[in-house]
Amino acid sequence: MSFRDTALNALTGGDRARQQKQLVQLQETVRANRRAFERLAESYNSWVVERAKEDAEWTKLAADNRENGGLARQSKVEWARRSFRSDPFAKRAVKLKGEFCFASGIDGPRARATKEGEQAAELPELTAFWNDAGNQALMFSQPMQLKRSDQLLTDGDLFLLVTARPGQVPQVRRFGSLNVSHRVNDPEDADRALYYAVPVREFAWNASVGNFQAVPNTTGTRYKFYRDIANSDRASDPLEGTVDAEPDCYMMHVAINSVDDGGFGESDLITSLKWLNAAKVIAEDQITISKATASLMATLEAETTDETALSGLRTSLQSQTDSTSPAPPLAGGMNIMSSGLSLVVSRASSQAADAYQNSRMVRMPAVVGAGFAMHYLGDPENANLATASSMELPQLKMLEAYQSLWLAIYHTLFDFVLGLAGKSAADTPYEIPVPKMLEPTVGETASAILDAEAGGLITEQQAAQRMMDLLGFDDIPERLQEWLDERGQREQKQQEELQARMAALDQQQQAPPQGQDAAPPGRQVPDDNAAA
Repeated sequence: MSFRDTALNALTGGDRARQQKQLVQLQETVRANRRAFERLAESYNSWVVERAKEDAEWTKLAADNRENGGLARQSKVEWARRSFRSDPFAKRAVKLKGEFCFASGIDGPRARATKEGEQAAELPELTAFWNDAGNQALMFSQPMQLKRSDQLLTDGDLFLLVTARPGQVPQVRRFGSLNVSHRVNDPEDADRALYYAVPVREFAWNASVGNFQAVPNTTGTRYKFYRDIANSDRASDPLEGTVDAEPDCYMMHVAINSVDDGGFGESDLITSLKWLNAAKVIAEDQITISKATASLMATLEAETTDETALSGLRTSLQSQTDSTSPAPPLAGGMNIMSSGLSLVVSRASSQAADAYQNSRMVRMPAVVGAGFAMHYLGDPENANLATASSMELPQLKMLEAYQSLWLAIYHTLFDFVLGLAGKSAADTPYEIPVPKMLEPTVGETASAILDAEAGGLITEQQAAQRMMDLLGFDDIPERLQEWLDERGQREQKQQEELQARMAALDQQQQAPPQGQDAAPPGRQVPDDNAAA
């Protein structure tokens, strides 16, 4: 200690020495935690850079980037697709609707009898269309049913191209949503689509990359036109003979959340995206805070002013922990230090509870925008029986409406195929079995079906069909036919047994009383009435 420090220490009664010691300790603490602050800055900078990169890929919600009052269609589709791939809430919301709608898969169309006892009409055109290998692989199989649902909910549009060449089974394929430039609508009916315009793009094989690559267009945009599936009546087409449409090809457009006249659809995720992004930012900030507080928890204090000793101590710690700040001990471990050292652990609050509430606050409108309650997407806070039960009805109605949408899509395709064969759905009744949204109570439902049949509200055959559906039979038409055949055989057997009993009774009535012999052949039996 210098003469000046000694004098000041004597004049202040030792306060100068204590102040000097505290100053040295503060400097050492700053040096020890410098690396932690540097890591915090690096972590913060990494989040900032990542967010900047993400923001650079989005279209800003500014007035100069809006198209007809909103984001450009391509930007919305790309934004929703990115959200589906990266955000767990967005992906789960989309998946839930498809899983409730299709479950283990919607079965193909089956014939339906219009009267009791009548044989259901055959469906050769629909059966061939449904069972076609290409249609199954790319449209009707259970995995493809779920995939088409994901695409519709993410893009907001689903374009199906049906190719109907003479003498061949119609083929149905998905057409890229962003490949369709615009719809050509009826000038007198904006909701009636006549054609779909698709820009023509030429591709050439590039052997250096082993794939096809687009050839630059130098002659201006040219379009292919596809006729709408409901515009098959050429006589009612106001552009017939004017538009050179692709032959034997028909386009079906399914749009959700469409409010513009004759416009494209919009994804369920669009209204939720900014809230999901806010929740992501909150979670990232909380991770940063938690990492920072964890690295600042432990402080090593040394009761010495020897800079050489402190430097050696820092070097020793750095060789063990790769940091100038000592790492917290392992669970159950012991810190053995000299009397001049002390390890202080500070419990710094990470404000996790506040972050959770903030995240939940912004996730609420995001989840509502997707149409679900919070407990459907992994939040157990409102999943008690009373709260969950009160929320089931609107969820059920939403999911039933979505399933009805897909039933309408399939009915449109099947009716179109029947029309190609010169038939109509009215003359060829059929039905499409779908998975149940909720599993019914078997006992109560079965009792209600039997009571309805006993009361004459439904026929015996209708009751049998409903009971088979309730019990979960997949092949109801075959089972129902077996039941009808077995019932017919049973009734025929009962009729034969009844006839046999009636014949036996007639024989008993014609036989003579017991103990009296029958008259021999050729002998006349006297008639008592005649003698009298």
